[in-house]
Amino acid sequence: MRCFMKNKFFVVTLISCFFIASVLNANGVRLYEDRDHATLCSLLKSHPEDLLVQNEPGVNRSQNERFAQTEKYLTSKKYITQVYSKNDETVGFITYTKEIFKAPFFDAQSKQVTQVFMGNVALLAVQDAHRRQGIGKELLEVAMADMKNKNVEMVMLTTKVTNTASRSLYEKFGFKLLFGVVPGVPDCIYVYKYGQSGHCELDLTN
Repeated sequence: MRCFMKNKFFVVTLISCFFIASVLNANGVRLYEDRDHATLCSLLKSHPEDLLVQNEPGVNRSQNERFAQTEKYLTSKKYITQVYSKNDETVGFITYTKEIFKAPFFDAQSKQVTQVFMGNVALLAVQDAHRRQGIGKELLEVAMADMKNKNVEMVMLTTKVTNTASRSLYEKFGFKLLFGVVPGVPDCIYVYKYGQSGHCELDLTN
């Protein structure tokens, strides 16, 4: 009888461990999978002015054309998409460059153009019902850590002037206004860099 009870306790404990592990695995950041595509596309369409690729000067693409161009980021081999799952539901995602690239940068201190290893955050979105829960922050932390491991020196991204929530998040991570409003883009997109003003260093302690 005692042996039976021990075995029963072991089975219950094992089941409990599997249950806890499954709950933990159901919440958090993971790599994008094909099954996420429809959800992410729906999220893109829910905030077209904030998330879809903007029209350049002299170009007037329809919203459907802008969506099709933005959607390519999700499956591009040049980008990585990480999603945030909550109770097995995909509620947010971030898309950023897979490979770090060298690009010219004007250093405000030295007044010289220098070559820096650069990364780019192309997309970051969280469902309305799951905002203000730290999900965007966690997604950005994962992306920044991944790029830091690849020796990135600077990370570029754009956001709308009117998107105060995104601007607040980026500023908390140390992003600084680099160029101001993008020339020729009527939507007034801000361009940021990561690190101290005039420098190309990356500090994830913020």
